[in-house]
Amino acid sequence: GLVNQWYLEDLSANVRAALSAKRRQGKYLSAFALYGYRKAAADRNRLVPDPDAAPVVRRIFALCLAGYGAARIALVLNAEGVASPSAYKRSRDARYKAPPHAQWSSAAVLKLLHNPIYTGDMVQGRYQKAGRAKGAAVPQPRESWTVAAATHEPLVSRETFALAQRLLAQRRAQTQP
Repeated sequence: GLVNQWYLEDLSANVRAALSAKRRQGKYLSAFALYGYRKAAADRNRLVPDPDAAPVVRRIFALCLAGYGAARIALVLNAEGVASPSAYKRSRDARYKAPPHAQWSSAAVLKLLHNPIYTGDMVQGRYQKAGRAKGAAVPQPRESWTVAAATHEPLVSRETFALAQRLLAQRRAQTQP
């Protein structure tokens, strides 16, 4: 039993090291592509813009720059019948388990607006589970993120992303006492 335990610990360390090397190379490792992107047919570890969802991502950033808050952006998208990220994934891949008629929420909009992957940089390790057991992923400090620059086509410019972050921070500061 002890030999088996050592073997499993060694195997686990090797898998973690291999995944870490892939992250540093800028390879996308998640099972599903991020909203606005799809996995490239030739290389499943590379993201390419999704022709249907990428314009929605660009529009969300444009609405943010126009002064819309996350809740208002969600209302606009829901009123127009735009599929939320989970509903869109479910419509594209039956393996994805989500309600088929999920709607946009302010949390979904904020998650999208705060994700630097839309600038073309592969950013991984933003969240980490505490252990092997299923549970909530814990946000990690920015210093521990793995960032590989310019690995895929950006959906928004770095300037647009930075301006959106400043506007979101201003809105947050105005709403807090």
